[in-house]
Amino acid sequence: MPTPSYTLTGIQASGHTHLGNIVGAMNPITHLSVIPNSDIERFIFIADLHALTKHPDASTLIKNTQHVAAAWGAFLLGRLIHSAAGKEHKVYFYRQSRIPEICELYWYLSCLTSKSTLEKAHAYKATGKDEHIKAGVFNYPVLMAADILLFSVSNTKQGVLNDMHVPVGKDQAQHLEIARDLATRFNHRYGNGKEILRVPTPVINPTLLPGTDGEKMSKSRNNTLDVLGDEEALRKAVFSIKTDSEPIPKNPTEADCAKFQQSTLYKVYAAADKVIATSGKKDLLAEYRQGGYGYGHAKADLYVLLRDGFKGVRGTYQGWVNKPKEIAGILKNGRSKREGDGPHIPIIYGEDKVRAIAQANMEVIRKAIGIWGD
Repeated sequence: MPTPSYTLTGIQASGHTHLGNIVGAMNPITHLSVIPNSDIERFIFIADLHALTKHPDASTLIKNTQHVAAAWGAFLLGRLIHSAAGKEHKVYFYRQSRIPEICELYWYLSCLTSKSTLEKAHAYKATGKDEHIKAGVFNYPVLMAADILLFSVSNTKQGVLNDMHVPVGKDQAQHLEIARDLATRFNHRYGNGKEILRVPTPVINPTLLPGTDGEKMSKSRNNTLDVLGDEEALRKAVFSIKTDSEPIPKNPTEADCAKFQQSTLYKVYAAADKVIATSGKKDLLAEYRQGGYGYGHAKADLYVLLRDGFKGVRGTYQGWVNKPKEIAGILKNGRSKREGDGPHIPIIYGEDKVRAIAQANMEVIRKAIGIWGD
């Protein structure tokens, strides 16, 4: 039986899932290439602990967690999971807060992390080095490292572990490097010549998807495209995308075409085009080259692409949002393959199974550190 390879990703429970989440996290992990002759197992979690840095009230956090869970449910059950032909699809689907071993490992890793490392981190710098920054934001990279490294333990009762592949955007690449450094530090301090924590392998998405204002698409900037929500709200958001004030040339030159490719509209369309597998999509650059094709035309085409391309996922998502008990049941207990499931539908293991893995891995970590057990 081949040794599985692993991938891991999470999305913060901080609001509706938008196109940036889909392009940056959901699509990469469902399409990540696997090691030859290896099954792939995906760890997908809802980062509800990370969301506390935004200080949501209880009802908002619950609602946001349900919405992110519904979005993942739509992708896992209503869309597709890509893998090599004949390979088994397994997904571990869980809420971060339901795995207390993550917080335990967070403390162990914190004891190996220097203040200077966190001061250089993007999470801290993004605050403008605010002296009133909360410890949760300052220590964000250590919790992220614990999310990853808890499931990167070698030679546990779960078997020998292949590399853990972690798809991240380039804005999170530095935080992943901190996780890699902490794994190395842990092994040096506690490994006694052995690799206890496998150093995760980054899979960097070099593209930062711009939002409607041209800056990085982010809930905090209120510049997102909610492709799973109301279609009219989506249309308004698309038509609000910031564009160049200069008139479109009637006979575009190569320099004009190159400039068009750097526009927010083109970048968003190109990113969505890679995610959506439908026929009849337009080639925006070819349309532009012909002349007489303005930003208004491009916005209309982008709206149609997002509206129609995500129609199936949108319907599944909206169904799951109205069934919180069912999605909670899948999170806790998982979902076996059922009659009628296509080959793309994965086996889903829930929090009970994830917790068992976490407990077994933590036994190895505690023993290495010298935490006295039974």
